[in-house]
Amino acid sequence: MAIEQKYSDLINADIDGEISPSDKDRLDALLLENDEARALHAELAALCGSIESIEAESPPPHLRHVIMNSVKPTHNKGNYRTTTLDPIVSWNSGNIETIGQLYSRLLRRDKANVLQPGLARRWEVSPDGTEYTFFLRVAQFSDGSPITADDVAFSFLRMRDDPEAVYPGSVSYVLSAVAVDARTVRFKLKEPNAPFLDTVESYYLGIVSKADVERRGKAGAFTNPLTSGPYRVAQWKPNDRIVLEANPHYWRASFLRNSG
Repeated sequence: MAIEQKYSDLINADIDGEISPSDKDRLDALLLENDEARALHAELAALCGSIESIEAESPPPHLRHVIMNSVKPTHNKGNYRTTTLDPIVSWNSGNIETIGQLYSRLLRRDKANVLQPGLARRWEVSPDGTEYTFFLRVAQFSDGSPITADDVAFSFLRMRDDPEAVYPGSVSYVLSAVAVDARTVRFKLKEPNAPFLDTVESYYLGIVSKADVERRGKAGAFTNPLTSGPYRVAQWKPNDRIVLEANPHYWRASFLRNSG
């Protein structure tokens, strides 16, 4: 298979989030060993403005996913800089790309764009459509602490109530979010809302650690956050670069792209 086709197949699977661990290793090896593949990757980086071209000597094997963010404004192409790691205050492209890989949501979309269980292994809707109950799977943050219903309720209510939240209207109809027990969370809505499940999958409703945010405050907690998604932060230089490494506690173990 030609290098261009091999690279195209692997990078498309990687972008779609459907790449297998073995194919991720193949992609890493291709980029580290093949000049043509690195040239193609650099061309892609120039087009999207947010992916680093990988040099042969870097990054080390356990720090493979690097997002570069130009500090130079891009004329009429939006802002691709990673300026925050707090999902509720994130709106630009650089933040969305990064945050989507740091925080899991209750639901996720498969390759066909169909909603599937995420942190919630299943859910129930009341007959009148005003109550949604989500049953969480056993999962952990990047430090190994458990992800609980309290964390889910906290993450949603931050978006609704925090004055710095960018999309409070997306959950303004949520009357309450209550932890029924450690792995069951129930939302009460003002009235039936058909798009609620789609909203639940939104990047800005990624689940954060309530205990960590309350202990360190927003400034501390979102400088080097506890993450619930497939990656955690290895290094972050705001407006310059962020280096992500595999989260060893991610609940989708088979999804991990490297073993660190």
